[in-house]
Amino acid sequence: MNVMTLLWRRIVVLCVAVLLVLIACTAPPGDAPPGDVPPGDAPPGDVPPGDDWTEEQIAGRVSRVIDGDTLDIVVAGEARRVRLLGVDTPESVHPTNPVECYGPEASSFLRELVEGRSVRWATDPSQDAVDRYDRWLALVWLDDGTLVNHELIAQGYATAFNTRSPHAHSAAFREAEEQARAAGRGMWAAGACADDPRGDVTGPRDDDAADVARTSIPTDAAGCPGDGSRAPNAPVAIVAIDKLRETVTIRNVGARPITLDGWWICSIAGGQRHATLDGSLAPDEERVIANDAGESIWSNGNPDPGVLVDPRGRVVSYWPD
Repeated sequence: MNVMTLLWRRIVVLCVAVLLVLIACTAPPGDAPPGDVPPGDAPPGDVPPGDDWTEEQIAGRVSRVIDGDTLDIVVAGEARRVRLLGVDTPESVHPTNPVECYGPEASSFLRELVEGRSVRWATDPSQDAVDRYDRWLALVWLDDGTLVNHELIAQGYATAFNTRSPHAHSAAFREAEEQARAAGRGMWAAGACADDPRGDVTGPRDDDAADVARTSIPTDAAGCPGDGSRAPNAPVAIVAIDKLRETVTIRNVGARPITLDGWWICSIAGGQRHATLDGSLAPDEERVIANDAGESIWSNGNPDPGVLVDPRGRVVSYWPD
C-alpha cells in the first residue's frame, strides 16, 4: 500500500468520526433511543404522573358514570366498579328508593367531569378496599391533578361522608363542604331543595350500608329517638364506647366548633340516657363523657349500640356494638 492511499484512508476515517460527533451534538435534548421510555415518563397509555403520583395509583379510563358517586373505570381492558371514597351524593338511580333532591344534578356533574377521560385512582389504607357490593372504595384524580371526590363536595354536589375511621383527606373534605355551604353552591343554594318532594340532601344513602353500620332504632320500645340508618356521623361522631368503664368518647369531625348544650347520649339496648352534654367541642377535639345516670346502663354481655342525639331529637351519630 503506497503512502498516498494510506493517507486518504485516514482522512476518510477522520471525516466519519467528525460527522458522528456533529450528529450527536445536534440531536434534540432529552431524546431516548427508539423503544425506550425517557426516565420519569409513564409507559405508553398510562396517565403521566403528577406531583402526587404514587406507585399505588392505578391508571384507567372512565367508561360510565352510574350516579353521582359511582363510576366504572376500565383498567387493562377490564371494567371496575368504583365508589368514590369519602363523599355522598343524593340518590338518583336506586332501584327501590325515590330520586332525591339534587341527585340527577350530581350525576350530570360527575358525568361531564370524568366520563371518557383518563384518570388514576387509589384506595386508602385506612379504609376497606372493597365494600360489600364489590365496589372499589377509591380516591380518583383527573390527569390535570383534580381530585374528583373533593371537587364534587367543593361544588355543592356531595357531602363529606364520615366513617368511624378518618381517611387521609377527611379534614379537607369537611372544610370543602363547609365552604360550599357558606357560599351557597349547588344543593346548598338558597331554595335549591326547599319543599322538594324528592327528599332532603343530608345523611348517608342506602347503598352505603357497607360504609356505615346501621340499624333501625324503635322509638316505642328502646326509648332512643330516630333511626340510626340515617345518622351522618357528623359534625360530631361517637368514636368509642367503653361499657365496662361506662364512658363514651366523642369527636368533632367538622371544621367548626360545635356547641353541645342539650345534646345527649342514649344506650339503645336499655333505652337509657347515658349523659346530657354541655359546653363546646373544637374541630378534631375528643371528649370522654362519663355516665351521669347514677347507675350502670351499658350491657356488657349483650350487644348495646349507642346514639348521640342533638337538642331537636335528631340522631347525629350511631355506634354499633
